[in-house]
Amino acid sequence: MEIPLPSNVALPDLGTDYYCVGNPPVCYQGGLYENGTNPVPNDHAYAGSQRAARVVPINGKIVLLALGMSNAALEFGRFQATYINGNPAVNPHLKVINAASGGGPGPCDFTLANGPPNSVCNDAFTENAYDYVRDTYLTPGGVTERQVEVIWYKFAVPFSAQLAPPPTLPDARANAFVYEGYMGGALRAIKRRYPNIKLVFITSRIYGGYDQASKSPEPYAYESGFATKFLIQAQIDQADRGGGPDPVAGDLGYDVAPWVAWGPYIWANGETPDSYNGVDWCAGLLSPGAPCNGAEQDFQSDLLHPSCAGQTKVAAQLWDFFSTSELTAGWFLAP
Repeated sequence: MEIPLPSNVALPDLGTDYYCVGNPPVCYQGGLYENGTNPVPNDHAYAGSQRAARVVPINGKIVLLALGMSNAALEFGRFQATYINGNPAVNPHLKVINAASGGGPGPCDFTLANGPPNSVCNDAFTENAYDYVRDTYLTPGGVTERQVEVIWYKFAVPFSAQLAPPPTLPDARANAFVYEGYMGGALRAIKRRYPNIKLVFITSRIYGGYDQASKSPEPYAYESGFATKFLIQAQIDQADRGGGPDPVAGDLGYDVAPWVAWGPYIWANGETPDSYNGVDWCAGLLSPGAPCNGAEQDFQSDLLHPSCAGQTKVAAQLWDFFSTSELTAGWFLAP
């Protein structure tokens, strides 16, 4: 399988410039949000701040739940172990549940609030994703679905290296658009399963260019960032500005979906740091230039999953985000 390595720029650094692909080219502007900007737009931030102010203990607990794939499980687990457990700076009412998992339900499975995914999702998972999360993580953690108020979400749409790769942007069947549709479906299902959900923060993939035969190589990992941007903009246009539902993301009005925005953005083009947050991704001798210098290894041997060093990079970004954002610090940190 041959997939060309991109020479892409992280979305926050791309800013008002464009990622142009296809023939004839279609161009997508950078920035995490509209017009090449990175802060949450004022109207969407206002809607988020109203919901953040209502994040309060329910039966004594505020549940921050992580949903995602194996990479997310490793990264959020490192965040929990390094920054949450035993940290007096964290709100004592906060209950952090890491329900991300390798081999568990995938992004399509989370589009179904109830019932098995077999007839809808072409994967091996047969149990309803939310039942699985409830029975495997929430109930053993001593909390209920009604106590879930905030979610960190990080998935990708993997594909088999043995098959022809799916289309990339701008094809209407592009992996990025498939992922956007799954995220929209998941938001609606989340609203149904977690009646007190207030906020959802999404993080897209880390760099995937060191192993082009992996399940989520470049440019798919990079383009998952555009999928996230498209989804959030769809809610801004509909819920905050009175537009209609997006044809890909679907209905994201606040009556059927929680408020959604970017969590930490953690993609960088290999050893080229993202100046927005200073993240780079190193893979030993595959990244001989500075700042990696052939010595730092952020990936496990499969070049897909983050090593301890890579997990620590993401964990630090999660801590910085939750402890400093105006939308999170008020309920995340101890009074």
